[in-house]
Amino acid sequence: MRSLSEKHKRKISEAVKKNLPSTAFKKGHIPWQTGTKGIYKSSRKGRTYEEIYGKERANKIKSDMSLAKKGKTHVEIFGEESALRRKKQIRSLSVANIGKKRPDMVEKWKKLRSPINLNISSKELQRLRKHGRYKTWRKKVFEKFDCCVKCPSKENLETDHIIPIFRDRTLIFDVNNGQVLCKKCHVKKTREEYWEAEKAIA
Repeated sequence: MRSLSEKHKRKISEAVKKNLPSTAFKKGHIPWQTGTKGIYKSSRKGRTYEEIYGKERANKIKSDMSLAKKGKTHVEIFGEESALRRKKQIRSLSVANIGKKRPDMVEKWKKLRSPINLNISSKELQRLRKHGRYKTWRKKVFEKFDCCVKCPSKENLETDHIIPIFRDRTLIFDVNNGQVLCKKCHVKKTREEYWEAEKAIA
């Protein structure tokens, strides 16, 4: 290959410089983000996949990630270093708790085994309200009643379980166990039910 002379190289360089776009970086250019550490934050931070990509795409990403991990060990997914660190954490926790009594856990299990279970978490209730069967039950109850059964109000109507969920979970989707109450009556009824249940446990 024939080598270019210095004069030829200089001509090429000048021609390239002339045809450069206005947005091209020049020699000694300082990037815009220099000195901005901690000022600019990621637009994705603290947001769920649904909020960033939309529900359909988020579900696809989650299923792809799940399939990629399926049948693989912790070492295969995260590497040996991460697996060893996790094992050490588990061992240290188990050694620290040897011979220690957990009265808080004993009480928790006693309450969960009792026929009246008041420890229904907000997450559990949220999952229940998103369930297809719950939505169908709610729709059917609203078809049965057009106003509050306690007062004649037709504003802020809500569905209610006659026998509450914490007393009998088998009647969650029973339409005959449903009624319509206004928000005010619903709050009052719920308070009374919990007060009676706590009194019965005590």
